[in-house]
Amino acid sequence: MRDRSGVTSVLTLFSGSSDPYYQIRADPAHPAAATFLALWRKEAETHDLVVGKDIPSRRFARFLSHLVVVEPIDNDTDCRVRIVGEAARGRYGRDVAGARFSELFSPTVCRDNLMRLREVRRTGEPIIFDAAIVRDDAPPLCYEVLLLRVLAPDERTLWNVVGIFMLQV
Repeated sequence: MRDRSGVTSVLTLFSGSSDPYYQIRADPAHPAAATFLALWRKEAETHDLVVGKDIPSRRFARFLSHLVVVEPIDNDTDCRVRIVGEAARGRYGRDVAGARFSELFSPTVCRDNLMRLREVRRTGEPIIFDAAIVRDDAPPLCYEVLLLRVLAPDERTLWNVVGIFMLQV
């Protein structure tokens, strides 16, 4: 059996943290993020993926712990977290399913995140960035984020899938 004590301690470091700092990237650095994005792009060549049909599916099962599904709400002025993988639960120190982005981020970071999600829904092009949370008492907590477009279960409404992949510092 694997020792998971390090995983638990790393995940709890996210809770109660300040807003992350972001830097856009051209390509993912995390190997699992790169694999996920390549699979996503291959599937998206023929159709937008659908929540409840493609996510989750056997093809994407190994990535589910990294994924968060978000639904635009309130005339696209906020998003609600619908499905949460373990990486996001660890990021916030709790299950954030049902939470609004406006509850999870400062107004400025929320606005910027919503703008990125809208752009991904509009263009279908992923946005990739590094995120870092600076902490006074420890090294920064760094992770990679992928923003992708997905169809809601109604197969008409556009939502987003967010991939969260921890980076080693």
